Formats: sequence, C-alpha cells, structure tokens
Amino acid sequence: MEIVDRRENALLKRVEIEFIIRHENQPTPTRKSMTEWLNKLEPGSKKELVVIKDVTTRFGRAQTTGIGLIYQDAHALSVEPKYVHEKLSTLNPAAEGSNEAEGGESSE
Repeated sequence: MEIVDRRENALLKRVEIEFIIRHENQPTPTRKSMTEWLNKLEPGSKKELVVIKDVTTRFGRAQTTGIGLIYQDAHALSVEPKYVHEKLSTLNPAAEGSNEAEGGESSE
C-alpha cells in the first residue's frame, strides 16, 4: 500500500488518507483487508472507526485506488450516512454485537 496523500481534518476529527494498492498476480483486495492495512498504518486507530471510500480498480491494471477515513471516536463517525454504518456493521460484526449489549434492541 502506498500513501498518496494524508490530511488531518480537525473539524471532522478524522485523518483522510488517499492510497494506491498494487496487486500484481493477486486478486483485488477486499475492503476488510484495506481496513486492516489502514489500521496498521495509523497508530492508535480502531478498526471499527475506519471507513473506506471511493475504491476504484481500473480494467487491465493491477492497481486499486481509494480513500480511507480514520475517525477519532464514534461520535465523530456519526457524520457518515446510514448506509456506511450498515457496511461497517457487516465488516465488524463484533461492533454490532456491542450495540445490542448496550441496549440497541428495538422495543416492542
């Protein structure tokens, strides 16, 4: 993974990383693996607070580009749309289970 640009966005309490992944003779990396790579690159980050956006793989090129957003806390992550939270819950099933333990169940 090669970092093209890294910006700290203090207003939204996140780090924005543009990246390129070269994957010769390998399949396109999954969002889960990209999340893990970004988590390792940014010390102190939590996997459930990493969002991957704008992932693009060009036809005929073994290169994937994208943007990773690493939030400081769950409150800062709330600026993301609902569908992003749903995607994150499928990537991080442990995080979804913790919401139920906190009383995230629907009332009847």
